[in-house]
Amino acid sequence: MALNRRSVMGTLIGAAAVPFGDTPVRLSNTIPAAPALNMLEVFRNAFNSGRSEDLCAQLCSPDFRLRTWNESAGVGRDGPAGINNLLNSLRGRLGRIAASVAAGQFLISSDGLLVRYFPQFNGNGHTLSLEITFLMASGAPKLNEIRITDPVSFDATVAQIVDVAVDGRRDVSDEVQAAYDALVRRGGGTLLFPPGLFRMSLTLGSRNVQLRGAGRLATQLLARGPGEVVLRGAYRSGTWDVVTIADLGITGGDNPTGIGFRAGNDIAADDDEFVGRTRFENVRFANLDICIHRPRGQIGLIVDTCQFEDARVHLAVSARQQAGRPLMHGGNILVQGTHFQRARDAVVRIDSSVTGSGQITFQDCIMESNPGIVFDIRNLNAVDSVPAVLVSRCWNEQNATAASVTVDGKVEKPVYARLVDCSLIRFEDTPVGPLVLRNSVVRTLDCSLDQLKTVVQDAGSLVEHTRARMFSGPMPPGRVTSVEATYLVSPGRGVSFTLPHRTALSSAYRDALKISVRADRAIAFSGTVATVTGLVEDALLPGLATSQRLTLPPGAQVFPQPVALTAGQWIAWLYLYRHVAGAAPTLSLTGSAGLTVETPLDDPEWRTLGGMMFVPSDAPSISFWHRCPAASATIHIGGMNLLAFATRQQARDFLNSGLFAV
Repeated sequence: MALNRRSVMGTLIGAAAVPFGDTPVRLSNTIPAAPALNMLEVFRNAFNSGRSEDLCAQLCSPDFRLRTWNESAGVGRDGPAGINNLLNSLRGRLGRIAASVAAGQFLISSDGLLVRYFPQFNGNGHTLSLEITFLMASGAPKLNEIRITDPVSFDATVAQIVDVAVDGRRDVSDEVQAAYDALVRRGGGTLLFPPGLFRMSLTLGSRNVQLRGAGRLATQLLARGPGEVVLRGAYRSGTWDVVTIADLGITGGDNPTGIGFRAGNDIAADDDEFVGRTRFENVRFANLDICIHRPRGQIGLIVDTCQFEDARVHLAVSARQQAGRPLMHGGNILVQGTHFQRARDAVVRIDSSVTGSGQITFQDCIMESNPGIVFDIRNLNAVDSVPAVLVSRCWNEQNATAASVTVDGKVEKPVYARLVDCSLIRFEDTPVGPLVLRNSVVRTLDCSLDQLKTVVQDAGSLVEHTRARMFSGPMPPGRVTSVEATYLVSPGRGVSFTLPHRTALSSAYRDALKISVRADRAIAFSGTVATVTGLVEDALLPGLATSQRLTLPPGAQVFPQPVALTAGQWIAWLYLYRHVAGAAPTLSLTGSAGLTVETPLDDPEWRTLGGMMFVPSDAPSISFWHRCPAASATIHIGGMNLLAFATRQQARDFLNSGLFAV
């Protein structure tokens, strides 16, 4: 039977049918004179008596009449045996059936009639729903099927909202709350919203009731006014039964100061710490102050395939211990397949100092065109062996573009991630942007580091990269444990990473070796000035006790003996140094061709630089160029390696081997 979506969405709130749709009809509220029978009474009498054959006989009788507002139509025969067997089977399962018809919906379209009842069959703890479908045959409804659904696989109790204003002009909070509360009293179910704009505020107090709309653009829940909460979670249960809110939009309208979903009360109340475990699926949040607000921890949040746009903060979580009141931490958050855009202050703002905070995951999300901070996370020290923050396979484009944002009442320049007292945040296959780090640890895996820089990094912070990739920009901050790509896409120029110090000297790479400078002998430099290094007792390479001191006058450009490279080769290089005094010179692989970007040699501690890239054309004269600025500079050189390989795999494996070629 082809019934369109709108024609089959009607409702009953309470006991009176309020149909809507293409051509609405409803059953008579009184028993008409024979031979026409009232269907509601037929069902009630048949189920109360337990005599399914009476129901079958009356439904299939050619004299049966369906009473509507404007017509009476006969029902043709449709084989009583199948219906009789179905009802007998039901009666066999549940024993004597007592029916209480509490709600139903009655709709007719051009080609068929659907009659739905949602009665409660109270027998052996079961609650079943009943659906009767008629087909239109020669202008008359003909019985098609009776369907009985067990709530083991489907919500048997459903309330639908239609007898309220759907144009957003009137506050319909009372009607919607009444429908929700009725479902709670009946043991739970799903509160369905049809298409429309509902100006409302609803308090969710049961984990047994779910919310669902007709689509996140079709059904819009509108904040009542400035600062108003649209949906408030007030579950008083610490169970892990998840409440699902799906297929609707939540908006502040023209006055974007409301809160889409708030967990708990405005003023802390008992059991607020249990208000977690809510799942948002295919929900659109727009034009709000805060889209989802969890002010007192409330562990447990799932956001799946949602849309967040135009808000001050998209997701705000706070969990700070209050004297005399229990508080749950703000962890256990899973956000996946979700799009975040146009957050003015922050996409994610988490402040959770309560023990156990952690297991916060964003995966396969898109963060783009957010003027504010993407991740503003504070006091998240994941203890008690819980997982930390994970950002996996997330898009990062045109974020942190505002001139300033407000953080704790202070004006700051936005960055991709602002992390304060965070034990660990891991990025996987995600392009990481600028960071502010205070007593925090960042680790990346398979990430593109082109946009990464640390605006602030204190002595208590650590940045580490595994299988790093980089295709543009200056050398990224942090230590690289292994690399995958360290070259520019266009032109063919490479970048340098900070690599682990070499663990051993090796002669296994002699066939590829172009330059090998150890620190146990003087290095002759040519260029704008000719100079020779001096031996100092300050070693880095294993087995050596010395390094070479290089002092450059202002403006000097010097290099050791150049070598020739052939087009099509993959080169890998290592450079070991520490800055001793004066200005910071720069280093690049260049000569007859510029192969790498310049890297400042400014670290007072020993550092091992390295990288790899493709040689696009013959380069007959290449070396390690040192350029000194307007002031003199002194560095110690621990060693230099330049190797040329036939494949990228060979170059990468050398860099990741931990060896220095001799």
